[in-house]
Amino acid sequence: MQSLPEFSIDSFSNRTSRHIHIGHIPLLWILCPLVLTFGGCFTFDLHFPRLGVALLLSCGLASLAIAHFKPTWGLGWSACHLASVTGLALLLFSICISPLPDWAGLPPREAELELRWEQVFASRPESKTISGIAQVTSAPTHLKALVGNDLYCQIRRPFPPTMPIHGSVFQAIGYLDTAERSFSASDSHGFLRYLKHRRAVMTITRGRFIEMHKEPGMIQQWCLEKSAFLESVLRRGSGSNPDSANLLVAMLLGQKSAMPEEARIVFSRTGTMHLFAISGLHIGVIAAGLFWIGKRIRCSDTFWRLFILATLLVFVMVTGAAPSALRAWLMVACIFIARMFDRNSTPVAGLVLAATLVLLWNPRTLLDIGFQLSYCVVAAILLYGLPLGVWLNSRWTPWLFLPQKSLGRLRRILLRLKYWFCTGLGIGIASSLASAPLIVGHFGLFSAGAVAVNLVAVPLATPIIFAGFLSLIFGTIGCGFLSTPLNWFSGKILNLLSWMANSASSIPGMAWVMEYKAEWIAPFVMFTFLGCLLVIPMRRAWHFLIPPALVFLSFLLGTS
Repeated sequence: MQSLPEFSIDSFSNRTSRHIHIGHIPLLWILCPLVLTFGGCFTFDLHFPRLGVALLLSCGLASLAIAHFKPTWGLGWSACHLASVTGLALLLFSICISPLPDWAGLPPREAELELRWEQVFASRPESKTISGIAQVTSAPTHLKALVGNDLYCQIRRPFPPTMPIHGSVFQAIGYLDTAERSFSASDSHGFLRYLKHRRAVMTITRGRFIEMHKEPGMIQQWCLEKSAFLESVLRRGSGSNPDSANLLVAMLLGQKSAMPEEARIVFSRTGTMHLFAISGLHIGVIAAGLFWIGKRIRCSDTFWRLFILATLLVFVMVTGAAPSALRAWLMVACIFIARMFDRNSTPVAGLVLAATLVLLWNPRTLLDIGFQLSYCVVAAILLYGLPLGVWLNSRWTPWLFLPQKSLGRLRRILLRLKYWFCTGLGIGIASSLASAPLIVGHFGLFSAGAVAVNLVAVPLATPIIFAGFLSLIFGTIGCGFLSTPLNWFSGKILNLLSWMANSASSIPGMAWVMEYKAEWIAPFVMFTFLGCLLVIPMRRAWHFLIPPALVFLSFLLGTS
């Protein structure tokens, strides 16, 4: 009797093992000490460049000597290697991150500073001010401690059109004070907590623009122009339904500022706000669509992979190069390049490589909530969600011993639906568990029904992203008349998605307001959570109970 291999327990395991296989990941020996050292340096503002150089040179040479002369002495090599990476992290932190200014007891004052925009907050066209996060590039002698630090910046009009662009450097004068005094009295949405996570402990408000020192680079200006053009493409044919157009722009281009405030609250309460951040879902859908086109036109695999990587990189840059988008692109690049050179590569290896490269390039990225959520959630999906989906599928396998040819189309469809439901449920549980401690720590909100809502929201978002990307392609090549029906189709599904999110948000107990008693609890829970996933193989039923028990125990004991 011929069994049905594609729907057997073994087939589930074999099919999914290609995606959850950890493999050999030596970069974990670099990433883990990097993250721990950077975390300690940010927490205690440690700057020891000489110690970093000493550890890097002495322990690095010692680890190389042990690996060459005593290859069996693994414990000594491990200790020297970890110490050398710790030294590298101390050195990078001292070079890239400036010490926080000691402003305790000092009064507010007027100051003239040279600033460079790091992040510009969206504002309405009629607004009289523009605000964001800026880095101090030059300051008077008595304010030299501010150089290299980020601060909250608010500038009043008028100012040049190119000034509110990331990377522009300008001179401004304003009212300098601490973030504690500026926002503690009126902080009702956790903005002060956000500034602390960004190490922006100072503010300059009521600022007045003086002169422009450096225009934004050509790449930044080009990306801004293309982003405005792509937004106009997505808004074609939406005159009677601007709300759907705003949501479409937010989902396809990552411009959350276009979302109405009510929609932002609803999607946050239901745990579906991730749909409006350029991430693996967007990159995956676009890459799959381009792959499908490449198969139809029969292009060379190597050429088409490079074309896909270049197209995705342009899309990531135009949409703002968010940490989640950059992570997804780096993972795709790692897998594509490995395939082109006939080397094995796993998603976990690509994730570790992407995180290591990003942190080595800019240690400050570790503080970004987008970086933390993106990498932690994807790690949880790969190490917990997919194995959980395999385990759930193996609990009930109907018609396992029937001949393959005897199964009708209905049974095949039911088995396929069961497979995707269990896999989606595992991914949803993993995403919720990984994101919950960070969201509670940063925003003070826990969405209890996120798993159930995302089982419906993610499948609805997939055709929206695909149709929206086709609309962007047609608009770019001059066939804008084809964008209108695609935008109409996306708008109808977005209306359904919004209705579903609104209905779910009104359910009692959908979202709970809670906060950790101390700021260190959220990162500690996250590190412990990821450590469990790396150590525990996730093969038996009780293995899958440990991560959720850890998260809910932190809620019971650590929240107020």
